[in-house]
Amino acid sequence: METKIEGGLSAREVFQLLYDMFKKEGNEIEFEEVLVEIANDSDGHREKIGYSSYNAVSVLDTGKKRWGVCIGTATGDYPANAFNCDIVVLPILKEDPIDIAEEVSKFLLGCPYFRNSPLVAFADGGIAINTKNVFGNNMVAKLGNSMDEFIAKDAVINDELFTMDTRPLVVSSVLYKKELAKFFYDNIKKMFI
Repeated sequence: METKIEGGLSAREVFQLLYDMFKKEGNEIEFEEVLVEIANDSDGHREKIGYSSYNAVSVLDTGKKRWGVCIGTATGDYPANAFNCDIVVLPILKEDPIDIAEEVSKFLLGCPYFRNSPLVAFADGGIAINTKNVFGNNMVAKLGNSMDEFIAKDAVINDELFTMDTRPLVVSSVLYKKELAKFFYDNIKKMFI
């Protein structure tokens, strides 16, 4: 999958490539869209909630355990505007595809605010590694300070202009080398064994 922007892949494209690697090796099960809260700016007068939307899981059998990988997309009201997408990793206990779809949906609904997302991509193209779960901790340990080797092009930010939620305007997002998807894939997969 090549990007239309010369010089690298967007964070979304890196995550999609990562998900596709798991999908190729596993079995994809689609389910009814699940919206999980990721940001909330509601008050007593209005409700403004941002969500991550999921509709499929790639299930991998490692011999010892079965794991699922989902890709989510930021949606909903403006509180979600700071985010782009995320990757969720979860254990799979059920066997039947219908039961797995229900299991994954319930699991996701119990994980607001990226609780089980080792990887989160932001609107400016930045990628965060969540160190509050075992998959993220492993990647940070392996990555160290070498994230720069995976960056094809830095973001261009105009700090004189601001979006409606007071973030500086992103003129062009960070672009990554496709090897970053393989790095994430290898490190997540090592944790499955």
